[in-house]
Amino acid sequence: MTKVKIPDGWQETKLSKLLTIRNGKDHKNLKDGKYPVLGTGGVIRYVDSYLYDQPSILIGRKGTIDKPQFITSPFWTVDTLFYSEISPDVIPFFLFKVVQSVNWQQYNQATGVPSLTATTINNVKVCIPSSKNEQKKIAEILGTCDRTLELTEKLINAKRKLKQALMQKLLTGKLRFPEFEGQKWKVTKSGKVIKFFGGNAFSSNDSCESGIRWLKIANVGIESVKWDDISFLPQHYQNQYKDYLLHDGDIVMALTRPILNNRLKICKLSINDVPSLLNQRVAKISVLNNSINNIYIYFLLQTRYFINSMNSLLMGNDPPNIGIKDLENIQINFPTNKDEQIKIAECLNSLEKMIINLEQQKELLTKQKKGLMQQLLTGKIRVNQ
Repeated sequence: MTKVKIPDGWQETKLSKLLTIRNGKDHKNLKDGKYPVLGTGGVIRYVDSYLYDQPSILIGRKGTIDKPQFITSPFWTVDTLFYSEISPDVIPFFLFKVVQSVNWQQYNQATGVPSLTATTINNVKVCIPSSKNEQKKIAEILGTCDRTLELTEKLINAKRKLKQALMQKLLTGKLRFPEFEGQKWKVTKSGKVIKFFGGNAFSSNDSCESGIRWLKIANVGIESVKWDDISFLPQHYQNQYKDYLLHDGDIVMALTRPILNNRLKICKLSINDVPSLLNQRVAKISVLNNSINNIYIYFLLQTRYFINSMNSLLMGNDPPNIGIKDLENIQINFPTNKDEQIKIAECLNSLEKMIINLEQQKELLTKQKKGLMQQLLTGKIRVNQ
């Protein structure tokens, strides 16, 4: 094995030289207070005492071992989460980034629940700059990346909350555009105005290495198509199965496990998602007559009412499947004036585009941060000048 070259001015050392691992303790007898009790999954409760009040890197002892945490205020940790006392010879946040870059799963010492020991952590070798000034600059750059990502995430959450609030008001008639005040709405079963068209039961034997994309349940995400797991069907199926051929602007939804965290797996296809063929347990959504706007329906199906109605039909099913007949029997409401439907759809669509753009920005920032970490924490890019 080729030995990794240590950059000039850097040193290889064990983590035991940079921090001291401490065990968490039971919190059950503590009174409620202002100090967070932390586990591997985050904050459990708040208590009136703390274990440590200096910057600390927290590493999972059991369970989630590959998601270190960093805290700068007083805290308490449970016994499944180690905390650490950091040496004054290293910048705390820089060391956190080094610890974060370690592949902790390779140090897992259990066949069941993932586990680490203090000895294992102590013996992990890392490479760091001898200069605290260089450590500080690396920490500042990566800290800026973190703050930018956090801000983007906050913007995404704020836009999502706004979209959800507007959906609940605009799609129920509680909030009206002035020009449509007083105009009628209609209540009917969804099957009277919406067509839920199920995909074809293509055989796994039909799968091939290239051809036309095969849109399965795994590809139907919330508001977007996910092609991380991509399958293909023979190219000539595009003509053979024209009824199942998907086009730009088509709307699809999952029929198996269709709801995730109270959000419906439904999305609009873009030019980048087609041509593709519709698989079974995925439905294509379209309108049955020209008096209904399909984008209005796309948002209507995402309302709390419609999702709750689906949930009640899914109860007791394992896996949770919903049938087209059940969907057709759920009642919906809509403005009889199509212009009002279009205006509602345009308002919500503009918000969704903002959210998608922000999510794309977040994905790009995450990749950039990962690349920077790899370069900065190995000394391939130097910032000590």
